[in-house]
Amino acid sequence: MRGIECELMDYTFTFPPELKEARGPVVLQLPPGLKRAAAELVQCLRTYGVDPIVEVDPTYGSCDIHAPQLREALGSNVTIVHVGHTPYPPELARGASTEGVKVVYAEASFNIPPRSEVIRGAAGILLSRGLKRVSVLTTVQHAKFYEAVVRGLEEAGLSVIRAGKALPYLLEGQVLGCDYRVVPRLAEGYVMLGGGLFHAIGLYLATQRPVVQVDPYRQEARDMTREGERFLAMRLKKVSDAINARRWGVIMGLKTGQYRPWVLNALQASLRHHNREFILLASDVLNQQYLRDVDSEWFEAFVVTSCPRLPVDDLYEYEKPVLTPGEAFMALQGRLEPYMFPW
Repeated sequence: MRGIECELMDYTFTFPPELKEARGPVVLQLPPGLKRAAAELVQCLRTYGVDPIVEVDPTYGSCDIHAPQLREALGSNVTIVHVGHTPYPPELARGASTEGVKVVYAEASFNIPPRSEVIRGAAGILLSRGLKRVSVLTTVQHAKFYEAVVRGLEEAGLSVIRAGKALPYLLEGQVLGCDYRVVPRLAEGYVMLGGGLFHAIGLYLATQRPVVQVDPYRQEARDMTREGERFLAMRLKKVSDAINARRWGVIMGLKTGQYRPWVLNALQASLRHHNREFILLASDVLNQQYLRDVDSEWFEAFVVTSCPRLPVDDLYEYEKPVLTPGEAFMALQGRLEPYMFPW
């Protein structure tokens, strides 16, 4: 049976064939950047006999499936169609469960490749830094152009170290905002194929080496190293501020793939070992206002055990230190290096 393809907004959306056989409610989950394609996607799917409900709540990755809520509301025969992400590696969220809900993943592949002059521009930035041995990383939306970028860099005189794979979940060179394990550590610098700050900054924090972005949306090459250095300096300041904190808030995530008891247990053990007091806090959605609602003079620092990008991207301006688990371990050990990201 052939799958379903819909061409919209310079993307090809590819849905698995078993979606045509769904018998219960079908819920379409789209990341924020693709939500404006929702109406057209529904019209396309209806021509194949699928009439989905569009979920308006934000979903930021395959760790954010909302399975318990949808099962409670719509029953155990619901099918969640999660668009734009690959399945979340289960070893990253050992407490995750989608029991009673069928989850299928739909590709959203950007159709416009980076121009050859953009790839040459990226190579020029790397060569101007004196770098010769590099590697290419990408997101799933641009993975089909991975080989073209590798080829273009090699033609420009760079030696490219192939990135790894985390099969069956991640493609060659594919990174998540919270998972950079496929990154070759022998590279002197990196090319991030994708748009925006999110993955490029994560790549810098994970490696502390030069990062150049090849952006297919803007069709430009940008040196992201200085921006990465700025983020790293901010994170180290947060760690430094938390070193002497005696009373901690430990925030556990309640999203399907963000409840991580193994991280929680390790942090609680470390806090007890270092004679720190702590209170467990539970959160499905976390932002600065929600944190302020529970904050008081008692708390001196917080650690988020759900998504490590929340402290880096959403809570970095908070008036008290809000750390990732890796940063919390650094603070408890009273050290600022080596920097631990993302876990």
